[in-house]
Amino acid sequence: MAITEVLFDITTDADGDSTDDHTHTVFGYLVKLVYAKTDFADGVDLVLSMQSPPGAIAETIITLTNINASAVHYPVVDPSDTAGAAETAQPVRHLLVGTPRIVTDEGGATKTGKVILYIENAN
Repeated sequence: MAITEVLFDITTDADGDSTDDHTHTVFGYLVKLVYAKTDFADGVDLVLSMQSPPGAIAETIITLTNINASAVHYPVVDPSDTAGAAETAQPVRHLLVGTPRIVTDEGGATKTGKVILYIENAN
């Protein structure tokens, strides 16, 4: 199992916001997301999404709101049965395909933080 580390060094604008696209596309399973607070304001919001996947439909992977401290997350998703209903008893890891994007809101004017994704390569 090969793991890829995808690092986002984030700096917000004067309004406390930022949109950061990673420079590489990824194809693999999200194992872990680490938020490392540097000097973001308390109450920061972060959204991880995948951009430019095949079919051009962006997908939100996780939304974290009102964060006050560094944290580690292991996001999972409920798969669907053949009728499209969620099967909540057996969550699975997210398959990431495309370019990862982090959108930051309420981070404080020109503040910094890091998000690190750990992705198990699917190829």
